[in-house]
Amino acid sequence: MSLLLIFRVNTAYDRYYEGRKLWNTVHFQIRNLARFIWIYSASTSEEDIARKTSAMYLLIGFASATKHVLRNEPSHLYDDLGPYIRQIPQFSPKIQRVVDGLPIPLEIAIHLQRFLNKYCTAGYLASATVSGLVDSLSSLHRIKASPIPDAYRIHLKQTVVVYIISLPFQLVASPLQWFTIPFVFFSALTMLGIERIGARIENPFNYDINDLPQDEFCDAITAEIKQIIESEDANEDSKGWITPCSLEIQLVDLENLKKVTIAAILAHKENTVSAATAAQTHGFSFDMLVSVQGMVAKLVGPSHLTPQTGGSN
Repeated sequence: MSLLLIFRVNTAYDRYYEGRKLWNTVHFQIRNLARFIWIYSASTSEEDIARKTSAMYLLIGFASATKHVLRNEPSHLYDDLGPYIRQIPQFSPKIQRVVDGLPIPLEIAIHLQRFLNKYCTAGYLASATVSGLVDSLSSLHRIKASPIPDAYRIHLKQTVVVYIISLPFQLVASPLQWFTIPFVFFSALTMLGIERIGARIENPFNYDINDLPQDEFCDAITAEIKQIIESEDANEDSKGWITPCSLEIQLVDLENLKKVTIAAILAHKENTVSAATAAQTHGFSFDMLVSVQGMVAKLVGPSHLTPQTGGSN
C-alpha cells in the first residue's frame, strides 16, 4: 500500500511541479521578448510606435490564451484576452472562435514571429525566444493531455478500500480492543486523503484552490508589460542614451607631492622623535619610514599616487 500510494502522489506532484517550472519559463521568455520588441524595433513614426505596442499586447494575449487553453476554454472573448489580440483579424470581438482551429497561443506566436522578421533588428535572438514560448506551450499541453491511466487509478482505489475493510479484522485480536475503532478511522482517513491528494494535483491547470495560480501569473505578466509601455519612451534612441564616461587619467603633480612628503616627514619628526634621538641618529628606522608613507597616502590620497604615463618619474 505504501509503495502504491507513494508512487501515485509522487507522479502527481511531478506533474504539478513541472507545470510550475514551465509557467516560470513562459514568464521568463515573455520578459526577454518584450525587451527585444521594445528596444530593437523602429520608433521613427507614430505608426511604428503603435505597431510595436500592439506586439507587446500580443505577449499579454499569449499568456492569457495559454491559461484558457489549459482550462479547455477555446474562445477568445474573455476580458483578459480579447482586448489584447483584437488587432488580429480572426480574433475580432464580432467573430466567434472556432473550436477546431489552431490553438490561440500558437496563432499569436505566428503573428509575433512575422512582426519580428519584418520590424525587429534582433530577429534571430527574438526568434529563439518565440521558439522557447512554443516549446513551453507544447510541454504544458503534454502534461494536461497525459493523465494517470484509469486502470492504475481504479486499481489503487480498490486496493485501498479492500485494505481498509480488512484492517479491523487484523486488529480485533490485538491489545487495542475498543481503540481499534479510532485507529481504523484515522488510518482510513490518512490513506484515502493521500490518494485524493494525488487525484487533485494531477491536473494543476483548473480552478481548484490546490491548482497553480495561473491568474496571478498572467496578472504579473500584464502588469510588467503595461509598465514598460507606460514608463519607457518609445521615441528614445536606444543606441545613444548612454553618457560617455571620461577616460582621462589624473597624473601626479610631482612638485606638490614633493612638498607634501617633506611636510609629512617634518611633522612626523616633530611628533615622534625626541630631540635627543634626533641628535644621535642621522636617518629614520624602517618602521618610521612605513609610518611616513602612510601619512603621505592619507594626505595625498590614493588617486594622486597613480604613476605617470609617458612622463618623468
